[in-house]
Amino acid sequence: MRFRILGPLVIERDGGELHLGGGLQRVVMALLLLEANRIVPLDRLIEAAWGHAPPGTARNQIQIRVFQLRRALDDTVQPFQVLLTRPPGYLLKVGPGSLDLADFDALVARAQEEDAERAAATLREALALWRGPALADVESDLLLPIAHDLEERRLLARERLADLDLELGRHQQLVGELRRMVQDHPLRERPHGQLMLALYRSGRQAEALDAFRDYRGMLLDTLGLEPGDELRRLELAILNQDASLALGYDTAPGRPAVRLPGAPHPGDAPVPPDDGAPEQPDEESREEHEPGDEAAGGRGLPPVPRQLPPVFSPLSGRDAELERVAAMLRPGGSALPLAAIVGRAGVGKSELALHAAHRAAADFPDGQLYIDLRAGELQPADVLGRFLRALGLTSLPRGLEERSALFRSTVAGSRLLVVLDNAGPSPGVWPLLPGAAPCAALVTTRERPVGLPGRQVLRLDVLGERHAADLIVQDIGPARAAREPDAVRTLAQQCGGLPLALRIAGARLAARPRWRVETLVAQLADSRTALDALTHGDVEVRASLDVSYAALSPRARLLFRRIGLLGCPQVAPWLAAALCDADPADGVSGPLAELTDASLLRRTAGGRYGMHDLVRAFAEERAHAEETREQRAMTVERACTALLALAERVHERHYGGFFTMLRGKGTATSAVTAELADTLIGEQPLPWLDEERAVLLAAVRQAGAHGLDELCWNLAMTAVTLFEAYGHFDDWRSVSEQARRACVAAGNARGEAAMVYSLSSLLLFEQRYTEAGPLLRDAIRLFGDIGEIQGRALALRNLALVERVGGRAEVALARYAEALPLLRAVGDRAAEAHVLVNVAAVHLEGDRPGEAEPLLERALATFRAEGVPRGEAQTLTRIAELALRRGDAAAAKESFARAAAIVGAVHDRIGEVYVLHGLGEAQAALGESEQAEATLRQALALAVRLGERHIQGRAGLSLGLLLGGRGDPEAAEHLRTAHELFAGMGAERWRARAAEALAR
Repeated sequence: MRFRILGPLVIERDGGELHLGGGLQRVVMALLLLEANRIVPLDRLIEAAWGHAPPGTARNQIQIRVFQLRRALDDTVQPFQVLLTRPPGYLLKVGPGSLDLADFDALVARAQEEDAERAAATLREALALWRGPALADVESDLLLPIAHDLEERRLLARERLADLDLELGRHQQLVGELRRMVQDHPLRERPHGQLMLALYRSGRQAEALDAFRDYRGMLLDTLGLEPGDELRRLELAILNQDASLALGYDTAPGRPAVRLPGAPHPGDAPVPPDDGAPEQPDEESREEHEPGDEAAGGRGLPPVPRQLPPVFSPLSGRDAELERVAAMLRPGGSALPLAAIVGRAGVGKSELALHAAHRAAADFPDGQLYIDLRAGELQPADVLGRFLRALGLTSLPRGLEERSALFRSTVAGSRLLVVLDNAGPSPGVWPLLPGAAPCAALVTTRERPVGLPGRQVLRLDVLGERHAADLIVQDIGPARAAREPDAVRTLAQQCGGLPLALRIAGARLAARPRWRVETLVAQLADSRTALDALTHGDVEVRASLDVSYAALSPRARLLFRRIGLLGCPQVAPWLAAALCDADPADGVSGPLAELTDASLLRRTAGGRYGMHDLVRAFAEERAHAEETREQRAMTVERACTALLALAERVHERHYGGFFTMLRGKGTATSAVTAELADTLIGEQPLPWLDEERAVLLAAVRQAGAHGLDELCWNLAMTAVTLFEAYGHFDDWRSVSEQARRACVAAGNARGEAAMVYSLSSLLLFEQRYTEAGPLLRDAIRLFGDIGEIQGRALALRNLALVERVGGRAEVALARYAEALPLLRAVGDRAAEAHVLVNVAAVHLEGDRPGEAEPLLERALATFRAEGVPRGEAQTLTRIAELALRRGDAAAAKESFARAAAIVGAVHDRIGEVYVLHGLGEAQAALGESEQAEATLRQALALAVRLGERHIQGRAGLSLGLLLGGRGDPEAAEHLRTAHELFAGMGAERWRARAAEALAR
């Protein structure tokens, strides 16, 4: 007989399929198979069938279904041979090779012990057992999570097989399968890394980087998260063409290699299958299976949990306590070694426990379980569920007593350490403890557990005077402390030896390096509750912040609340002034200094002030408690208006005016004048705005949240100046989508159209021309509906580029012709000049240099007259290309050099790539082969780093042609990559050029 649950539930005998009957019988059979060769209590079968609301006849109905199943299995003669009655329920006997899940687990385990070639074949055999989602035709709330866990095991096997195929050099064959995996399971990081590596090893570096950007964008859009460290390191390695990514790279000791997300670390033990795999009975136990036999020990090695959080700093003054905890954890018989660290909040219980646990970890090779119980907030049954799943079990009972018994049975005989941090009252702790040695447990709690003898309790007290002073010295430095030793000792006494209070005091002194320690001592002597509150209850951090906040002056409290309201990690003085409606020049220096003295702010680079996340959360809470919604909205409006004035000034100085940019209407007037803006911005506008990027993102978010839709989209549009120059495409997309949502919600048609246009412009910068076209047409329609001439003209200009890239030159010229009179009508001369440059480019591509030249001369004159350096550089680049077409490489090189100076001065990194590419072509035309190769490689690397696929393809094509002329075999790789890039973005004309070069 053959049982199959990896797909719809099927039982086969003699080549035929048995009829199992209705849904209830299938639920009973499914659970019996999942627990094959183990007793399944009748109550559990009832729960699987009806959940927590069974009918009064439930027990009788289960017995009827068991009878029907026995009849289907031809097991109707006592003593039963297959489906046995075993109090308190039933047991289904399944022999070796009779259940597909058992076979799957056995094959996966076998693959762990085989070489790569055999392991890959074994895993393919294991995966072939699957016919679809496990238990696909069985409906049960109890079994659903188990089915999900089985699917997880299937995915892990697929990922492991992909690792093996990559190891065996099958990267090209893998790409299609991995694309399907990431499409089906978009949030699993490991397949994304495997796909990136497979593409990279297939010579498709650009696509590998695209795969990362697509995954990162999806994560940010859906969850607001960044990819993991390992995937980001893989992206960097691909960007740098790291040698460790090559097939067969020797990772000798001391030679680092990039790891895929989720891949096992070298030296890790193989992870066996999770719980839920049936146990195969041996010959002696086939007839009798006692209720205790279903403990987890007989089902293969469980996973080894290593859950201890890291420790970041050395302990101070706790050597004796550390030794005592270590002694408590040593076994001394069969009793459970238990160490309970008891003390008030802020005294350092968790820090001591983690140091002790890490120190003892080697004595507990079967694992270390860790949980923060949040002072009793977590339910013990939920905690046990986490622990049991970490140990590999998936089919769990619901009740606390049953879970506790199962946990003790599972870990019995193991050398396992359980760390229960921040525990609440004793009744919530006892069910979480193992039963006996050689396990051990370490508990931290504010209350001494009832019933524990004194030898198992360490009451952690505050630090002694010497060690308390040492903590202050760590913060302020030994030289400063040596100048005032008596004041340091007094301060340690005032802090009561409590580590949290000592850290706060030290931080305040560190933030004011010119202060004497005696100054703070004098201040604390007059404080009513400031440091006393740090020692009370379970809200010490909140209490300390509350007391510090209460001691502030009204102006400092106002500033503190409003910094928290904006929600950005750091603020500059100008922003603090805007938040408080103060003089932007120097209206908040006193409150800033006061907040810094109170350790509520810290000075950071560039004269800014940082606020810790926890402090900022407290500040925002006070803002919501003490200010009305109208007051909060006015605060956000002032901050956003000031930021908008500065960002517009950056745009004006970068472009030479408010050209090529849509601006909002009717926003509030800012106190930031052009003169003050120039003082703040300095000589380098874009780098200054880049330093304020976090503020920009927070401002757009808060403007949208407070119903300031006009400000929201205006900020998002103005920020594009920075985003396009520095390649911050993810930020560009994020703020544009936020602002679009705000405008749609408010019925702001112009703002909505502007953000649709902005998103389409982003797609153009990302060379996603096919996707940009529909958005541009939407923008043209939206602008037309409201009579917005400039917006419609700019969108027409961009749509012409889409047509041009698609090889539809005549259509592109028609779009440009439609945009030009509109731009003249609104006086946007810079945008008009941009159109002229683009029309000239179409003529150049059509081999009509005579028509291109006068257009470029007109554009150059306009850009210079209007003071638009970026436009001037772009025009010079086209003029240089014209010179190359005419065979005048020297003139081309000179124009490229002039353009290079401009893009460097205005920090236009994307413009720098285009100029480098052109310069490399000019050097090649002049016979400067070595210089040309170096320049083109520099352009290619910068394009890859910025994610500029179009110029990456062009630089790769030029480099491939240069190397091909020498007979260098590397040429073909660059040409193939360029061809793939152009094909992927729909750039037909350039794709044809790359194809022609490959065919030579």
